[in-house]
Amino acid sequence: MKTKYYEYNRHGDCEKYSEFTESEYLKAREDKNRWFISFGDSVLECEESEYMDYFSEKNHSDYMLPATQNTKKCQAKYKKNYFE
Repeated sequence: MKTKYYEYNRHGDCEKYSEFTESEYLKAREDKNRWFISFGDSVLECEESEYMDYFSEKNHSDYMLPATQNTKKCQAKYKKNYFE
């Protein structure tokens, strides 16, 4: 399955994700002020605090649980939050 890339857009009170191309993603990730989390088949743009929280929890889980179990658990939690 091809990876899909989603850009975070905030306009006033409205928050929305819109799909963008891999080349746009590669260019965007070079920007120091843009943060992305990969879930394998999708990559989501997020805020810096969400990025730090995700990897802090993931790194802790990597240390505490077997790799496949913790990665799936952490990804499920954050992916659920983005798509609700």
